Amino acid sequence: MEKNPLLNRNRRSYPRFKVDSFGFLRNKGATIPILIRDISSRGVGFFSEVSLEPGASVEIDANIPFFNFYLSKRGKVVYCYKEREDFFRSGLDFR
Repeated sequence: MEKNPLLNRNRRSYPRFKVDSFGFLRNKGATIPILIRDISSRGVGFFSEVSLEPGASVEIDANIPFFNFYLSKRGKVVYCYKEREDFFRSGLDFR
């Protein structure tokens, strides 16, 4: 019996790893502190106190102790939504 792909809650092609690391995002000349929640080979999910425009090109810098790795990448904001007052969840794609 074949599994229904619509029932698969995690349809991501690239595995994500929870890291909870602090870093910085640069957008339009501003440096914004962020908390990176998870990371994959294609992008990161993070929290910030700033709303970001989907489609915006940004730079991210962070030390990821879990992987003994320093991340410095440019990417595109793919989503940003308000978690609560002055607290936003965003996703960045590295492609």
